[in-house]
Amino acid sequence: CSTPGTNPVCQIGYFEFAQISGAELWFKLRVTGPSLRNVGQVLDGPREFLFAVDADNDPNTGDPCYPLCGADYYVSILQSASPDQQSVTNTGRIYRWDPCATPGSCGASSSGAWVLQSDQPYAIDVRQTLLQARALLQAVGDPQGYFSVWAVSRTSSVSQDLTNQVCSTIPEDPCNERMQLSRQPDTICPQVVDANYFQVATGNLTAPIVVTFSEPMQAVSVSDIT
Repeated sequence: CSTPGTNPVCQIGYFEFAQISGAELWFKLRVTGPSLRNVGQVLDGPREFLFAVDADNDPNTGDPCYPLCGADYYVSILQSASPDQQSVTNTGRIYRWDPCATPGSCGASSSGAWVLQSDQPYAIDVRQTLLQARALLQAVGDPQGYFSVWAVSRTSSVSQDLTNQVCSTIPEDPCNERMQLSRQPDTICPQVVDANYFQVATGNLTAPIVVTFSEPMQAVSVSDIT
């Protein structure tokens, strides 16, 4: 799915996402300028790009507030100045909407708040006006049918209330305009791309063998095997 934007300079100009490698989500956006590597843009405060995921494709569940209306998860790429203020630091996180947590500050009557998860986005790539990243589908609700994704940019992440901090969204009205995608079965089996057994080969028979696969892997427990 892809959608162009028509926002002013420094806003999101283009956004697309796709399911890749069976179990991964890929996000890509472009800003209309200036460069995302320009540290001067974040010296006065961080800038954040959010990829909101409505895992059940139901706007009546998840965060009830604009611009994350209906989102169950979001992937955050936070841009801030490095300690020496000479470069931009990019930090990736994933958040889950908890409907039972302390009420937010957007004025909605229902309770709920965003909770940081242990899973993180990866393959974060920032170039000039382009930003892209990946996340495991399992880390964003493991959607089984249709799901929706949209992009949000904001200038600060000081509070939970996004309403007054939003720079732009793609689509422009995410509460009513949805970019939907149907999850496809994972038929691509991971492949071993490298195996490091140097320590074992040199005589340390209890040393670990490091195996690298073609996609992110997770530990398998006995209960996972049927």
